[in-house]
Amino acid sequence: MNTTDTTRWKKIAENITGFNTDIPRFVASKSTCRYDLIVFSDSSRRVYAAVAYLVCRPLNNKPFSNIIYAKTRIATPEKSTVPRLELQAIVLAAKMTRFLLKELTIRVHSIHWLSDSQIALYWIHSRKHLKTFVQNCVKLIHEVIDELATANINYNSTTEFLLAFRRFISRRGTPSNILSDNAPNFKLGREVLINELRQISEDKSLNMLWDIWHKEYLRTIAKRNQIRLAKRQSSSKQPQIGDIVLIEMDNTGRSQWPLGVAVELNKSSDGATRSVKVKTAKRRILDWSTNQLIPLEVAAAEESSTKINTPTPPTRVQLPRAAKKTILR
Repeated sequence: MNTTDTTRWKKIAENITGFNTDIPRFVASKSTCRYDLIVFSDSSRRVYAAVAYLVCRPLNNKPFSNIIYAKTRIATPEKSTVPRLELQAIVLAAKMTRFLLKELTIRVHSIHWLSDSQIALYWIHSRKHLKTFVQNCVKLIHEVIDELATANINYNSTTEFLLAFRRFISRRGTPSNILSDNAPNFKLGREVLINELRQISEDKSLNMLWDIWHKEYLRTIAKRNQIRLAKRQSSSKQPQIGDIVLIEMDNTGRSQWPLGVAVELNKSSDGATRSVKVKTAKRRILDWSTNQLIPLEVAAAEESSTKINTPTPPTRVQLPRAAKKTILR
């Protein structure tokens, strides 16, 4: 503070009478009790602050509370609004709570943060994307909340788990199926499941339904599938040498399937054609299965032998010069 503010503050402090209080150094209770930490945060246009109270609730006596920590910060009014200062006060309360839980040697059963700013509370509970300053404050508050919520939870790293698993194998051998390292936990569940499965297996109505499903429904589906495959949109004609065929490709659309000419048939010992060597437009000869070839109703030999008769225009007859003169006269 400057000199003027210091002088004014000294006058205010000198005029205050009747406000004398002592804060005890020992704020806990010697008897068994429950401890709650309550943190208040508030702000004005120039200052924001937070104060923490430790509430002790004995089993046989009345509860009492003591102030254990307080902090204030001076704000810059030109750059901060009151809702932002309220949010900064909550951030100060969060940092204060984290510090107190590390320093206190007693077990705190519950923690309460109290603020009267509706806008700051809306920002904390909102899932929308906020401005950078507000978003950073809200992120820090949530980090402290998560840290406090998981303070008493122990996490095993991958290395610790592998070491524990190795000790388990060395004591009991390598199991074929790993369910848990504490098998008695599953004994009761095993007995319950066996009884339930036995009731299901002995149910006559379920067995009858399964027979209908297996003998009638599944066979009907298989038969319909065979009929659908037999009636697929393809030609049943076997390709012959010189036929133009459409090559079926799995990863491309039907409009992109290439054309080719059958140049050689590969037959098996029973005389059936199993594969065909096809010459493509790039003059490459590849071996294709007959299931991937769709013969068209056009043969390359017929195409080459087909002749198109186009009418020839009549020839112009040039008259002799003497005949032209006679016509002109």
